[in-house]
Amino acid sequence: MSAMSNRRSCLGWIAAALVMAVGCRAPSSTGATPAARRLGVYRFSERVVAPGADAEVMDIEGEFVVLADTVTVDARPGPCRYDTRTTGAGPITYLCGEVTLTFDRQDPVERASYAVDMHARGTETVCIRYTTNAAGRQVCAQTANQVVDRKVRQSGRLRAIRGPSGA
Repeated sequence: MSAMSNRRSCLGWIAAALVMAVGCRAPSSTGATPAARRLGVYRFSERVVAPGADAEVMDIEGEFVVLADTVTVDARPGPCRYDTRTTGAGPITYLCGEVTLTFDRQDPVERASYAVDMHARGTETVCIRYTTNAAGRQVCAQTANQVVDRKVRQSGRLRAIRGPSGA
């Protein structure tokens, strides 16, 4: 075998080894999605308080399970049902009683949130007696404070704790 033939043979083996090394490398640890790294059961408990002196209070508690391609939820208030208006590109959404729970598809644990419409009591000043002024315009002659009930949207991040199923 000539030196030239020997050199070509050696280069061929090196090229083949490089191709195999690149093709057979181990998958990188960053290849897994954040959701896949967070598979498991998580518990949450949130106390939501509407603004105002006579504030409504709501406790939201339960657990959710992060699976490879979705999230399942069991919560109070309940029952929870999957929001069928959820799109594949948007977050995973559940309606649990009056509460909406939302889970990001890429990071369902750190980007889990709640939203709920609550009643808040407040006072507002209202006119209780009108009079007509010298210019002929109707103006307020007497006011009083009145208690009003209004809806306010309260929302926030769910603080999830990894743990075994509580049920």
